[in-house]
Amino acid sequence: EDFDRVLQLKPDSQAARYNKNMVLYESGRHQEARHEIEIYLKQDSSSIWAQKLKLLENRIAYADSGAVKEEVARAAAARCCCCSL
Repeated sequence: EDFDRVLQLKPDSQAARYNKNMVLYESGRHQEARHEIEIYLKQDSSSIWAQKLKLLENRIAYADSGAVKEEVARAAAARCCCCSL
């Protein structure tokens, strides 16, 4: 909410938008974070903050791809096989 207030007063505040992205991501609101990352990158695509947000966007995409779920399922299945010995 605080970041939204800052962005209402100063829509081009890169610091507020960057921090909003981090809060959204850390609170599990990944789709909202992805949307905010897109907005941020339209304003700034080359700073160190932009680079960090691009990495964050990739992390979100990877998590959403199901690859993490597949790896967890594979590890759980391997553990179950070992437990039955």
